[in-house]
Amino acid sequence: MTSVLIFNGIIVTPNEAFPGAIWIDNRTIVGISRNAESPLNDFPQAEHAEKVNAQGCFVLPGLIDLHGDAFEKAIQPRKSVMIQVPLALRSLQSYLLSAGITTMFHSISFTGEPGIRSNDSGYSIAEEIVRLRESSDALLRHRIHVRYELVNSQGVTGITRMIDNGWVDLFSVMDHTPQYGKYKTLDEYRYYVEKTYQLTGEAREVFIEEQRAKREAIDFEATKQLMEHAIRRGITLCSHDDDTPLKLDEMKANGATVSEFPLNEQTAAYAIQSGMFAVVGGPNVLRGISHENNLSARHALKEGLANIICSDYYPYSMLAAVFSLVDEGLNLPQSVAYASLYPARAIGSEDKLGSLETGKQADLLLVRKSAVTELPQVVRAMVEGKWQLIHSC
Repeated sequence: MTSVLIFNGIIVTPNEAFPGAIWIDNRTIVGISRNAESPLNDFPQAEHAEKVNAQGCFVLPGLIDLHGDAFEKAIQPRKSVMIQVPLALRSLQSYLLSAGITTMFHSISFTGEPGIRSNDSGYSIAEEIVRLRESSDALLRHRIHVRYELVNSQGVTGITRMIDNGWVDLFSVMDHTPQYGKYKTLDEYRYYVEKTYQLTGEAREVFIEEQRAKREAIDFEATKQLMEHAIRRGITLCSHDDDTPLKLDEMKANGATVSEFPLNEQTAAYAIQSGMFAVVGGPNVLRGISHENNLSARHALKEGLANIICSDYYPYSMLAAVFSLVDEGLNLPQSVAYASLYPARAIGSEDKLGSLETGKQADLLLVRKSAVTELPQVVRAMVEGKWQLIHSC
């Protein structure tokens, strides 16, 4: 059935939330009404549509996650255990929908180091994501966010090929080298290496020296050409872990329009003031602090220093963060926009996605608060006019 009439719910639009109804036909939102209980008075053409009573539920736009690496845990749930990538990606879909995510930018790290973030692993994961999103198995919008490590010169050719093949939807440049960006001290960098690559002792120190040598050998011109190539293909460019306004100026000069995880208030404020989007992580919002003692995402959003929430490493954090911000005093439409409308704007898809407005594609959620915990729960998820997750409401 391609026509659905949802009534008796709290409709959350970009500017307000009100009891009402929403009519979806041919995968598109064709009408929104304030007549919550008798919407057929406004939409008589919807007489034969599927009727869904959303009493007790909020009707929200589907969430757009620009940065999330939950697929890594799905593929490698234990250090020495690897699950087949097609199985891992398919099993992840229901989890993402239950978290309210209808557009997922799987953030694949190309570090040039061994393991799940190696170049070969990145290419194979990307290939499977493309296969999934082009198949009838896809339950949501699967997108690819390439995270390019600055020292990974060996990855340039393969990433260029991915861009040319139309695989890449978002591109970010990272610098996780010793005593640059996020890791100003050696102790901070040692902790990062232990956590990310499970290296300790002498092996860790050898790795650090190798990274220092690689940074000295960075081909910045090749990186600039790669960024330019992505932009020419219409791909949004992101900076990452920005620690100073100067770094933002450098990345803006290269075409970046998004700052991922600015590390401090000064840099976050500068990103917003200069017209960039500033992304923070949902887990940081929920905890109130960064797990690495950087900028508080909750504070940043409340003070207008950021405008996009991503899942980072925990998908459910986006939806939970939206409602936690409401508990902190933000209005619901604004809080929802941080996880839907602003991400859509950042990727140039505001005309199609990101909000409940007539003419947009029907990606939406029915969400209710748990009677036990008060936490938000997705009871239905629709992607492009089709129910892909149904519980009860």
